Amino acid sequence: MAAGLIGIPLAYITGAAAIWASQATGLQLNLIHPDRIGLGLPVVDEALRILAMILVPLAVYDFWLAFSHRLEHHVPALWDIHQVHHSDRWMNPLTVFRDNFLQIQWRSFFSMLTIGLFVDLNFKEGGQAAVYSQLFLFAWAALCHSNIRVELPWLEGILVTPQYHRIHHSTQAEHIDKNFADVFPLFDMLFGSYVRPRKGEFPETGLASGEAIDGIGGVIFAPFRSWLKRLRLRFR
Repeated sequence: MAAGLIGIPLAYITGAAAIWASQATGLQLNLIHPDRIGLGLPVVDEALRILAMILVPLAVYDFWLAFSHRLEHHVPALWDIHQVHHSDRWMNPLTVFRDNFLQIQWRSFFSMLTIGLFVDLNFKEGGQAAVYSQLFLFAWAALCHSNIRVELPWLEGILVTPQYHRIHHSTQAEHIDKNFADVFPLFDMLFGSYVRPRKGEFPETGLASGEAIDGIGGVIFAPFRSWLKRLRLRFR
């Protein structure tokens, strides 16, 4: 509820802001122009445009996720946001929505900022692309977060599967900071974070510290509480 009602509407604004920031850098390559996609058929062209605004951000997003997701795990202030997602001890399709609303803003801004360097989007299109790509990712991630004991070794080298992503949520030390990819394991292979699940391997999930973040209030305010705690320790 918190991620959907607060995060997704703000993701539209965040995506538009990222496109503005991308344009302000003066580094845009404009290799792809959405308004030039089509076959001259209004209904078909609109469908192709929406498809492009899902698939192009998805491909670029998953590449940049190799960096942004790692930042979430290694920068304390970002981990304080991202840990909400990892706190689920019983993974299921709804785990994909178990996020602090700031998580969606960070990823929308990061992906649209970088996508804006390659794709010629205006502010409105940037907002639309942020929402379209996030909705598609929610659907795919719902499957990958499912608590189902299905093994798909023939697919794990091509696409992320539930067993593959469960490794990323594992509390076991050997699985920490592994399998970052949301869609394409190729990026984990390239950056040395790939772990192929062993036969019958379905580890326990949650935070390695054992901390529980529960309730809507906990999900919304957890990062702010962590930041306040860090500030108190710093200035003690």
